[in-house]
Amino acid sequence: MNNSGRVEPAPARSYWVVSANIHQMELAAWRKVIKGEKCAFMGWNLDHYLGAKFAGKGPDPVRPGDVVLIASRSNANKELLACGVVDGEPLLPRDLDLVRKYGRLCDDVDVLEFGSARKLKPFKVLKLDPEEEGLRFNGRGVSYGKSSQVAAIYKLQPGKNVGDREICARLDSILSSCNGLRRPTALKVGKSAGSSAGRGFQVDKAKREAVEKYAMKRAVKYYMNLGYRVEDKSSTEPYDLLCRLGERSLYVEVKGTTTEGDVVTVTSGEVKNARRRSPNTELFVVSLVRVSKKDSDGHYKCRGGREQIVRPLCPKAADLTPTEYSYRVPPERGRGARAGA
Repeated sequence: MNNSGRVEPAPARSYWVVSANIHQMELAAWRKVIKGEKCAFMGWNLDHYLGAKFAGKGPDPVRPGDVVLIASRSNANKELLACGVVDGEPLLPRDLDLVRKYGRLCDDVDVLEFGSARKLKPFKVLKLDPEEEGLRFNGRGVSYGKSSQVAAIYKLQPGKNVGDREICARLDSILSSCNGLRRPTALKVGKSAGSSAGRGFQVDKAKREAVEKYAMKRAVKYYMNLGYRVEDKSSTEPYDLLCRLGERSLYVEVKGTTTEGDVVTVTSGEVKNARRRSPNTELFVVSLVRVSKKDSDGHYKCRGGREQIVRPLCPKAADLTPTEYSYRVPPERGRGARAGA
């Protein structure tokens, strides 16, 4: 939140398709390296614009937190290898000691000549067939027109291309299942208290509201970047955002917290709504939000945070912990009974 009270959301993550093959080396050999190192690799050196982009240099580069899909094309067949979330800064070939671990990989090319690598954490190995993973590729990216191979690196455009949007949503879902976009492990059922976004146990009401608004801003930007029309329903409905894309409606519950986000508080109404509307429901959590002291205008400033997505949101009884109950006071027995009598 800046001095005017507006929350400035962090940049949304980007989604990239990166080729699994380096210098036309044997794809089987590189599959072994990619899986063993849990990395995406780039053949172009840092002095080439594609190599620089992959290494986080120049305009619109690959950044930590971005999602990478590693894919290839063998003859006319599109094949997947893995996906993951970029973790940390780029690594140079010599940092990985690949020759000792895997040999030369190719007789006519030095494995140490390729550009750079990006660690992926978490790292998810995928089935070869895109259809089996629910990833349907059209246009650019993996199919890349009539090209015989996948482009070295391609940025998906979920805001402009419906196919790309579906791929990005599916990648989020896949990574949510393996803590790529971490899923809360439990939900606490508590009492409703105004806006539902990000309720917790913070004593400072102003700080709690600042975190709530920050989480809502982040969620709105995330879904708008995927092409949805987003409406704030937090004051009138048992969910926070109604997101529409064509004929599809998505009902999103938003939570913001300064904690790890492993446990968030939901109301009984939110649980009932999620179960009734599933699978068209999602939980969007912004955890580890950093909150600065109040500025001269008395406003807290929020920054940072980690986005976690549960899709679909359909809470199981085992994941719900009651924290409050409604108790019906029994009627008085006999006439004239008075408190303290």
